[in-house]
Amino acid sequence: MFGKLGETLWICVYGFENTRNSFKKCQPNLSPDEVQALQELKNNTQIVIKPADKGSAIVILDRQQYLWEGYRQLYNTKYYKKLDKPIYLETMPMVKTILQSLYDNNFINAKQMTYLLGNKEPRGRIFHLLPKIHKDPAK
Repeated sequence: MFGKLGETLWICVYGFENTRNSFKKCQPNLSPDEVQALQELKNNTQIVIKPADKGSAIVILDRQQYLWEGYRQLYNTKYYKKLDKPIYLETMPMVKTILQSLYDNNFINAKQMTYLLGNKEPRGRIFHLLPKIHKDPAK
């Protein structure tokens, strides 16, 4: 649920530091009450916890509002079109051809090409939202 944040929480909460795949004991920086509060938030199925679109802010959203926003975006036919079936198996050869052309013409290097090709086994993608944070206009 938390990704990198979860690793950080685990390190901070439980007092272990990951150094080159080995754990050493360190001083936790959260009180037992704060640890309990984090666990309660993590286990609450009525909310969604996501990183914001900018900065290092974390946003807590009502699950129903989060789902409503996702559906609102997906049903906007200006940007999304419902497909009858997944297309990634058909588009992968096209992507490889384009990337090979970019590599052959020295627009990208081998490391970039490897990164852009991704895993050898293509997979469907997951739709998720990053909540927008707006600066206070008074500041």
